[in-house]
Amino acid sequence: MKGNYTQRKRGALQLAGNQALNVKGNGHLSGKLVINLKSRLTKNHVLMKFHTRSGKYKHVTITGQYSHYHVKYTSNSIVLVK
Repeated sequence: MKGNYTQRKRGALQLAGNQALNVKGNGHLSGKLVINLKSRLTKNHVLMKFHTRSGKYKHVTITGQYSHYHVKYTSNSIVLVK
């Protein structure tokens, strides 16, 4: 995705766990993230990648067979880990 990604506090993003969103610009996060995990992922699956990241999702819901995963925030990404 070219440009920046901004999600406000009332926004919601739904992704399948095997998807990845690559943002060429900056990511500004808030609101809700819903991830549906139907299959096992690689050890540290990069879900979203940015040039730089600010903020965090206020609510993260992981559904599906592999709901024991959780999100880890780095300075420029969101990673799904066990």
